[in-house]
Amino acid sequence: MRIATRHILLAALTGAALLLGGCAVDTDTTPTSSATAASGDDLAARWADAWNAGDADAMAALFTSTGTYDDYAFQSSFTGPDGVATWVDMTHEAIGDVAIAVDEVITGPDRAVVRGTFSGHLMGAPTPFAVPIVTVIETTGDQISAVADYYNRADVLGQSGLPLDLVFE
Repeated sequence: MRIATRHILLAALTGAALLLGGCAVDTDTTPTSSATAASGDDLAARWADAWNAGDADAMAALFTSTGTYDDYAFQSSFTGPDGVATWVDMTHEAIGDVAIAVDEVITGPDRAVVRGTFSGHLMGAPTPFAVPIVTVIETTGDQISAVADYYNRADVLGQSGLPLDLVFE
């Protein structure tokens, strides 16, 4: 049931992304003729690279001065390049071996939707986690204006061997 629910959620989020402005699915790395789609693909790749490297400065450089980063699983929101850099640093301090594995990028005007796997090992937890993630990246020109991460916090905690109602402060 839980796996089916996740697949339904991912399908719903992907479907919603497709409805938001005539998006095109791009599952390979062949360049497209659309400058917007290419920019979305490039920004999505650079976003994932910055997460995987733990490079807060590289992540911050991707964002507009008023860009936002929202992580809905942990109810966290950060604004501007400095805020985004803080979020990357906080995440890498709390989670070892943070990784984003990109399975698919869906691009459209002024946005990219990334479907993949978010994995790592919460500090102090007995086991690592690997959960599906959908990230919506909104763009302005060649920069990111907003990121919204959607994944299941209960799966992160459960796979990590932690209580599902654990509160982080």
